[in-house]
Amino acid sequence: ALLAACADAARRRDAAAGDAALGVLRKMEERGVEPDSRSFSAAVAAAEPAGAEGLLAEFESSALASDPEGAPFVYCAAMRASLRAGEWEAALSLLDRMRARGLDPDSHCLGAALEACRAGRDGERAEAELAAARTMHADAPHRLSGVLVSTAMGACVRGGRWESALAIFDAHAADLAAGS
Repeated sequence: ALLAACADAARRRDAAAGDAALGVLRKMEERGVEPDSRSFSAAVAAAEPAGAEGLLAEFESSALASDPEGAPFVYCAAMRASLRAGEWEAALSLLDRMRARGLDPDSHCLGAALEACRAGRDGERAEAELAAARTMHADAPHRLSGVLVSTAMGACVRGGRWESALAIFDAHAADLAAGS
C-alpha cells in the first residue's frame, strides 16, 4: 500500500515519491520481505526514469523477471515513467527489451507503447504494434479496446499518415461500434 501511494504521488509529479518508494522497497528487503512484481512495479512507477532504469535492472536480475503474469506490470510502469519524462523513445525501447526477454506485452504495455508512438509521431510503429497485438490476441480481439485503436490512429495522424489512421478505423469500426 505504501508503494502504491508513492506511485500515485509520482503521477502527481511529487519529486520525493521516487526516493520514498525506494526507501520502502529497501526496508522490505532489510526485514526479509521479498518484493514481488507488484512491489517492483509500484516502485518503478514512482521513480524518475533514471531510478526506474536501476530498479528495472534489479528486477530483471531476479527470478520474478520471467513471470509472464507479473513482469508486464513492471515494464509498463517503467514505460510510463519514461513517458512522464517525455522520453517516448525510451518507452519503446523498454517494450523491445521486454520482448527480447521472451515476454508478451499485455494491453497496458501496448497502451503505453502506442502513447509513445503518438508522442513521437511514429505512425508506422503504431500500425505495427496494433497489428502485432491483433495477431497475438487473435482468439480474443476484445482486448484491443477503443482506447488502443484511437491512440494508434492518433499516432498515425500526428505522423502524417492519415490514410493509415482511416484504414485502422475501417478495420476496427465494427468493434468500436460494439463498444469493445
